[in-house]
Amino acid sequence: MRYWTSSLTARLITNFLAISALGLISTTLVAFFIIRTELTQSVYDRLEAVSTLKEVELNRWVNDLRDEVVSLGQTTQLRSNLQNFNTVENNSFAQDTAKSGVLELINLEVESHPSLQEISILSDTGGVILISTTSTLEGESRLNEKYYAQGRLATWIQNPYSPAAGGVPAMIISTPVRDTNGDLLGVIAAQINLERLDTLILESAGLGATGKTYLVDPSNIILSTSRLEGVPQPQGVHSEAIDTALKGLDGFGLYENFEGTPVLGVYHWIDNRDVAIVAELNQQEAFAPAQRVAVTLLLLGLFVGLILTLGTFIIARQMTRPVLAISQAAAEVSRGNLNVSAPVITRDELGVLATTFNQMTDQLRQLVGNLEDRVAERTAELKSTTVQSERRANNLQTVSELARIISTEQEMDNLLPLITRLVSDRFGYYHVGIFMLDDARRFAVLRSANSEGGQRMLEEGHRLEVGMVGIVGEVSAAGKPRIAHDVGKDAFFFNNPFLPETRSEVALPLRVTGQIIGVLDVQSKDANAFPDEQVEVLTTLADQITIAIQNARSMVETRKLLFEAQTAAGGAVREYWQVLQSQKQTLGYELSGSVLKPLVNPIELPANDHIGQDGRSVIYTTEDGKTRLSIPLQLRGQVVGALNLRIPDAKKWKPDDIDIVNAIAERLSLALETATLMQATQRRAAKEQAISEITSRIGASVNMRNVLQTAVEELGRALPGSEVEIDFKSNNQSEVSP
Repeated sequence: MRYWTSSLTARLITNFLAISALGLISTTLVAFFIIRTELTQSVYDRLEAVSTLKEVELNRWVNDLRDEVVSLGQTTQLRSNLQNFNTVENNSFAQDTAKSGVLELINLEVESHPSLQEISILSDTGGVILISTTSTLEGESRLNEKYYAQGRLATWIQNPYSPAAGGVPAMIISTPVRDTNGDLLGVIAAQINLERLDTLILESAGLGATGKTYLVDPSNIILSTSRLEGVPQPQGVHSEAIDTALKGLDGFGLYENFEGTPVLGVYHWIDNRDVAIVAELNQQEAFAPAQRVAVTLLLLGLFVGLILTLGTFIIARQMTRPVLAISQAAAEVSRGNLNVSAPVITRDELGVLATTFNQMTDQLRQLVGNLEDRVAERTAELKSTTVQSERRANNLQTVSELARIISTEQEMDNLLPLITRLVSDRFGYYHVGIFMLDDARRFAVLRSANSEGGQRMLEEGHRLEVGMVGIVGEVSAAGKPRIAHDVGKDAFFFNNPFLPETRSEVALPLRVTGQIIGVLDVQSKDANAFPDEQVEVLTTLADQITIAIQNARSMVETRKLLFEAQTAAGGAVREYWQVLQSQKQTLGYELSGSVLKPLVNPIELPANDHIGQDGRSVIYTTEDGKTRLSIPLQLRGQVVGALNLRIPDAKKWKPDDIDIVNAIAERLSLALETATLMQATQRRAAKEQAISEITSRIGASVNMRNVLQTAVEELGRALPGSEVEIDFKSNNQSEVSP
């Protein structure tokens, strides 16, 4: 196996043989199917010709027998004897003489025509067999037989059929016997010997050793009895050809016959004989020539393949010699010997390959000479790139850590100093400051700085006019980063006396949704301290700082709005509570045992009670020596009542009990607030409904007086006990409508 996978010669031979074998097999298969198709059609043609010939012979044979029977019935001697037989006295000598004359004629007819098995003379009425070549049949009645009824009228051929009670299939020809006046004397019924039909149908001339033809009646019974060769058929025989032909259809095809043998067959329905004729040939015999041709082609192909294999081996050896030489040279090069060269044996593509290989080895020798220098250069570049990548990764990690730290601070006053201090500590810058634009966007105001000079600047309220002073002023106006690698040479640099050691500076805009809100100012004691990669890192950091500042601003706004909403909601709840309490006189409720009743008098609390002042719970002792616990009930921070509890004297208040009561009091306060809001909502809904109803009733009136009267009545009904007046003022007088 290793030889075949490593040898080019072996692969060439193998591939060529595989292609040749594929072509040979394909050619053999195509030839086989073509020959098989042609043979099939040829067999169908032969079977068609034989079946047609058999049909013609069958019709001729039947017609000949019909003519014989008709001729017999028209003989003068037969008619004379039959007439005498019918007219003389029964069992008389004259009748016996007449019968002997008829028997002599019909026996002679049977002897001279082997196809006639038996001839009977039936009476003109009643269908009784008067005279027969088979004497045992005489006296039997055939009145119900169709051939008798039809034979009285004209010559009738009852086609081959199988008797209803079983038995051998039969075929009968009947014809009337008339006297010279045309009167019916009797009916001749001639039974046909179907063995002659077998001889006629089963003869397989031109169909080979297995070719056969046979007839089948409508009851699926084979009429050619010798065709069965001992095969029983109590229920008839069936096959694709038999069942199709008995439906009155003609055709041909490949199928299994009634014996289960694969055959080629042609079948027809003979309409005038009411039988089907089937001609068949065994498929094995039919396709034997095609198989022989296929085997011959295969053997011939194998012989040709052997010759091609030998030729391919010789050609492959010639073709692989240059390749092997180049392969050996390549192996030497792979072992480090660059001075080897491949021999140029031919001038074809392989020769070009050898030349190219030699050119490649020359280039390799040149490349190896310069390889060490290039490796050294690439190593230095790689180290530099690695250092830059590590620095950038460290800077980005620092930015990520700073973003995570500053994102946790939500107070602006703590956030900005935290940012400046962390940026200075992590990056080692001399000064870091954050400027924020004022509301008028006229000045950039320093809000935080880490350096000592920056702290003094904060104390003096340091600010720069937007677009006018310094690098920070320029950035706050233009919205683009500004770098001064050497401040001494930068025209926009602001010489700040608080930061005398600055040598380089970078200012980055803090932008929210496209709008400048401030500037991040970073200064260093070193010149050129802000390369491009460092500026990118600081730009990313500036974006994170902007997000943190915006989050802090949003938190302040959110807290403010929340406080205002809570204050407004608390005021509304307290207002609703006061309105509801003003409408009720109940001071509270008291539960004593299992009895719940309203309070009649308010509960007196001790003088040092803090309920109503700071909302704390109080445990106190009443004048009668009872210990009580009082817990405030609050609505939006305002004490509106108290939950007072008294326990038996033998029991003392425990911290867990107090916690439970406090929790219940909190939930009671929430329930009171919910109930207050619900009642207020219901009152408002009732008020709105009353207003809507009054408005609709007023609007239903069409004249002024009805409108005024309806308004007064509805207001009086809505405000029981009140007096309602509507006054119209004019220049001359006042009209009052009651």
